Amino acid sequence: MPIAAFSLLIAAALLTGCTSDDAAAESSVSAAPATSQSQPDPTTAPAIPELKRHLVADGTLSFESPVEWTLQDQPLESHQTPGPTTVNIEVRDATGTTVASLSTGMGAVLHYEYVPDAPMLPYKIRDQEKTSLEHSLAETHSPNTFMLETLGKGAEIQGSVALGMPLAEPKDSLQYLAPSAVNGAEGLYFGHFIEPTDALTDVDKALTGDAKFTAYMKTTQYQDLKAMLVSLRQLAPKAGLAAPANTEPVQCLGASYSYDLKDSGMSCTEAKGFVQKIHDEGGGGAGGFELVGHGGCYTMDEDGAYVEQDDLICTVETTGKKFGITMRN
Repeated sequence: MPIAAFSLLIAAALLTGCTSDDAAAESSVSAAPATSQSQPDPTTAPAIPELKRHLVADGTLSFESPVEWTLQDQPLESHQTPGPTTVNIEVRDATGTTVASLSTGMGAVLHYEYVPDAPMLPYKIRDQEKTSLEHSLAETHSPNTFMLETLGKGAEIQGSVALGMPLAEPKDSLQYLAPSAVNGAEGLYFGHFIEPTDALTDVDKALTGDAKFTAYMKTTQYQDLKAMLVSLRQLAPKAGLAAPANTEPVQCLGASYSYDLKDSGMSCTEAKGFVQKIHDEGGGGAGGFELVGHGGCYTMDEDGAYVEQDDLICTVETTGKKFGITMRN
């Protein structure tokens, strides 16, 4: 799966033996009663579908879907950080087919990492629309945008209908699709991947390539899916924008490291997430591991020389302060 190539996902696993209580909160979904939009004269305009508004992520996000679509909670993935606003939800149409997934509480993919063994494939953005979903990186990164992206023949994932941050520089070829939006300071995925063998609703199965996606964009399901993704809204409190008070114990057992988190907005759990990520990935390059909105850890000093294998240097964005982490088996 091309998603395995993501290089900036933040590890959700914590170090064994820490005294903090970080049990994963179960994701929940609530829906307000369906409200019917006013119906126009059918001779002058098509009927507006009846919509249902959903409150999710502990009431910090909302979106609308056709009234016959349903939401199903799913277990959290390994790259999601457990918490009250972390959810993994499947959106299913009237037939029970999954048309989109919503995942919160993860790292954001802010660049595409070149994979030497992967071929370059023709890449297109076939449809896009800016959204109102805010994030803390607006000065340095593109706004959250709805996009229909496709790759040419030979791609494991042929298309993506999702929210994401467009590439900083236009490209006509890529190795894989990795759409990721940012909700506040956290990574967020809301969309659906299309594999080459997937049958698209109301699209002739004989169609391929450009003709296939041109036909898909004219379908009711595509228009409903696009409207649902674009309708995603942040509600107060905005998830990830305000750092919660650090109520964890000052000391964490089972690890040996030093840190200065004063005025950084970073919790002990987040610092330990860096350690676990490096441990899982087996190292990294300068700036190779980042906690979006907080800072990053790397295994090189300022002169570009590698430090000891078990030592990391981390920089906190909000203060410019550095702290060191040392792992011990």
